[in-house]
Amino acid sequence: MDEPFLSIIVPVYNREQLVVRCIDSILRQGWTDYEIVAVDDASTDDSAATLLRYPEVLLVRHACNKGVLQARSTGIRHARGQWTMFLDSDDELVDGSLAMVHQRLLELPADIEGALFCCRLDDGSISPTIPPPALLDYATYLAYIDRHLEADATNNRLEFLHCLRASCAVHRDLPMQAGLEDLLHFEFYRRSMARFFPDVVRLYHQDADNQLVKSLGTDKMADLALARDRADSLAQLIARHGSAMRKMAPNVYRHYVSSLAVLEFLLGRRFRGLSFGTKALIVAPLSLRSWVVLFAGLFGSRFVGWLRAIRIRNRETGKKQESSAATPA
Repeated sequence: MDEPFLSIIVPVYNREQLVVRCIDSILRQGWTDYEIVAVDDASTDDSAATLLRYPEVLLVRHACNKGVLQARSTGIRHARGQWTMFLDSDDELVDGSLAMVHQRLLELPADIEGALFCCRLDDGSISPTIPPPALLDYATYLAYIDRHLEADATNNRLEFLHCLRASCAVHRDLPMQAGLEDLLHFEFYRRSMARFFPDVVRLYHQDADNQLVKSLGTDKMADLALARDRADSLAQLIARHGSAMRKMAPNVYRHYVSSLAVLEFLLGRRFRGLSFGTKALIVAPLSLRSWVVLFAGLFGSRFVGWLRAIRIRNRETGKKQESSAATPA
């Protein structure tokens, strides 16, 4: 078969209803120089059977659940396109967007290995709220996410649609652990550059019942496994990029080390928690959150877990209120 211009990689886990919306949004685009590579991550529902009804979809199946980043990595290994696009199974493409993406990617010189496009959220707002510079390299990316976090990360969304050249090796060079997406982005920008386009391409939905944030607190063992994976990935991130973050993105550095301190306390690794909590205080001694995390860790993992649960619940309540306000009566 001829090499397509674009490979659209769709990780799927227990989305038998919503994945239809995703695939249909691709098939009605009109522009056809693409392939769809769907990776079923050991779904326990009829997601795989649903995808098999589409002859346009190359379906790859995992024997056991490995997480979204492993599914993307599997999709990349089976892709044949010059560019790869990552689309979540509960999201959609804006009608007519693929032809526009094709034209934008053709404009890029060979040394630009990534492209970022905007998303429209369920409430009608556009992400990112604060647009990045047109060209992003390592230093520019660090400065941008630092500015974004400083501006108030709770109200400013940072969702993109990502496209990468097939020649970009960052996905193949890193072990795809759960929770490693932050490290993946940092490694990409240390090696490569990306161009930001303000075009809205992706419709970002939050109506899937099995979104990760909705499952937190429902299964203690699963939460601990996720905490271990996240802590390990954040430790790698800080080890590889901590020095650069401290110089160019101190808000981001404080955020990561403080988050890692919370996870270490939750896992009962108090010495490591105190170590990272102290690092957060050194960078920002007046930060209330850093002091709260440090003192909470001294009271034990149960107290830290309680604080984290309150934070997650407040964040989800805020999202629901925003969604209700945006929905007409």
